[in-house]
This record gives sequence, structure tokens and C-alpha cells, in this order.
Amino acid sequence: MTCYENEEFDPVEQNIIMNKDAAIFHQKLKEFIDREISPNITQWEEEGEVPRDLFEKFGQQGYLGIKFSKQYGGTELGYKWDGRFIKELAKCGSAGVTVGITAHTSIAITAIAKLGNSVQKEKYLQPGIQGEKIAALGITEPNAGSDVASIMTTAKREGDYYRINGSKIFITNGVNADYIVLAAKTDPDKGHKGISFFIVDTNLKGVSSSKLDKLGWRASDTAIIYLEEVKVPYENLLGVENQGFYEIMKNFQWERVMVSYFSIGIAERTLEEFLRSGKNTTDKEKEVSKIKVDIEKAYVLADKAVKLFDEEIDPTIESTIAKIYAAEMVTRITSKILRLMGIDGCRTDFILERQWRDARLMTIGGGTSEIMKEILAKRLGII
Repeated sequence: MTCYENEEFDPVEQNIIMNKDAAIFHQKLKEFIDREISPNITQWEEEGEVPRDLFEKFGQQGYLGIKFSKQYGGTELGYKWDGRFIKELAKCGSAGVTVGITAHTSIAITAIAKLGNSVQKEKYLQPGIQGEKIAALGITEPNAGSDVASIMTTAKREGDYYRINGSKIFITNGVNADYIVLAAKTDPDKGHKGISFFIVDTNLKGVSSSKLDKLGWRASDTAIIYLEEVKVPYENLLGVENQGFYEIMKNFQWERVMVSYFSIGIAERTLEEFLRSGKNTTDKEKEVSKIKVDIEKAYVLADKAVKLFDEEIDPTIESTIAKIYAAEMVTRITSKILRLMGIDGCRTDFILERQWRDARLMTIGGGTSEIMKEILAKRLGII
């Protein structure tokens, strides 16, 4: 059984039967979520992580390889279907679960799919698609968030290996990851032109982690990563030395769309829970209509951006706009519904207070709204 069970399905012809196939895809994914995730959310939120075998279960269903090559176990359905997957998963009721899975498949192993050689793809991408190995993306540092050029982690070439020293913070899957796709400066004097990507196995001597406690996304194992005199083999250089900055910028584009669909899923589930509660408020119909329109606007923007990915057209402006709007949309909606629910919205035995907490991070993760607006202004030639 995989995420797609229609034997007549051909990815090349997907636009012909999209509506019917989308319904099947969503139904199968919802059944999987109801069976494997929903009954366990409370426990995972308390434990601050999801079990390793959840990744394997996603892999067995084919969900981790939606946009990847069949050669390495993917299904080649494309970015649009990956967006559908992210949005539906985000409706599970725990952004921590969602971000753990999507950080692995949408931003960490994606870098290997794009930059890796055949040996690296067989060793890291293929087991990542199968859920047998968990991946993390290591870019953010204590003093370098959206400003990637300011990272201080270094990788010094010494014969047939690199010696890496530094630290990373707010790394999703940082505790349980088998490897980290990590950015480090191979030539500090060159600034952003001296950054490279590496695949760092977490069982190497000198790699350690410490779990962080957070306001939201509590079911994800977010960590500080410490790298002390870590010897990484030369063959684990990902892509071309000193070209990492440009690849990171490209990788950020899909992360922004990922956050957009993520936000839409949280907003949809929050609205569903509000309607299910039967809470009667003044002008309820008007408020619900406004919320629905807000969600649909975000959906249109995300779909516009994802179309460019599948067409291999630069999506920077569209992905940035989608991320800004969707992240701020879910913040507005969760806050509004919490107010409409009154004191009941603050009860921890209801999902709504968790949705509110989880939504706070959407305007931060993947680039703050302030940074997104600055990028957009530059791209539009305003500044």
C-alpha cells in the first residue's frame, strides 16, 4: 500500500483526473492520520518528540517521497502533491508532528536530492525516503538566523576530511536525526561566498545535542547541536565547495511554500473545531465567512507559488508573498477563534489553545515576516 492506490494513475497525466485523484489521496492520508497519529498526539506533545517508527510508517506509505525520483524510492508526483500532503498533515492537530515530518522530507533530504551525487543519494536520500533514516537541516545558529551569511560554524579541510566546529540552534529533529544537512564556512574570509553544505552523521565523535522546550510545536524534538572537532569525510561535501549559500537560498523557497500550506492546514483545522464546538457568538456567520475567505486567499497564493516549482520557474516572489500572507493569516485566525470561544478556548483539554500556540511560530520559522517583507521589497525594486 502506498499513498496513491489508483492503478490507472500516471503522474504525467495527473491534470486530466486531478479532482478524482486528489479526493483519493486526501482520503487515504486522512485515514492514515486518524489511525497512526491522532490517538497519540497528547502523549507525543508531553514527551516532546515522535517515535522513530512514525517516519518508517510514513515511508512505507510513500508519503516521504512524493516529489522525489523513482530511482531512489520516490513517486515523482511533484511539488503540488507535496503541498497537498503538507496541508492535510497540518490538520492533524499537532504542528510538532507536522514539522518533524516535513522538515525531514521537505527541506533536509530535498537538499540531497538536488545536490547529492549517486553515492550520497543511495546512502542518505533513499533511506530518508523510506523513513529508515531521519534527517535534519542545520543552518540556524545562536547569532545567525535569517542572516545566513553570518554563520560562524567552520569546516577546515585537512586531507581527506573536514574538521567542523560550531553550533546550531532550533534544529528540528536535532535529537533523533541520523544525519544533518549542515551549513558551515569553508572560507570565512569570503563571507557568504565561503559557505558549503555537508552531510554530517550524528554518530560521529564530537556531535552532541540538547533538546529545547518551546511554546509551540511541542511534539517535535527541537535541539541545539554542538560540533566539536568533528571529522567529516571529504565525500560528505554536498554540492560544490563555497557554493552553499546559493543552494541554501534556493532551498528556502520551498520551505516558505511548505510553511504556507502548513499554516493553511492549521487554520482549516481550527475553523473546523470551532464549528464543531457549537459555540454561539454574535455575528458568528459573518465571522466564519471572513475566516474562510482569509484561508482561501492563502490557498490561492500557495498554489500559485507551487505551480512555478513544478514548471521550474523562479518562485522567489510568489513563495515569499505566500509565506507572509499564510503565516500572518493563521496567527489572525487562531487568535480570533480563541476570542470567539471565550474561556473555553483556553482549556488545555481542547485543541484550540494548542493551535493558537503552534500558530505563533509560523511567522518566525522559515524566515520572519519582517525578513520576508524586506526580501520582497528588494525583489520588487522598492529598496
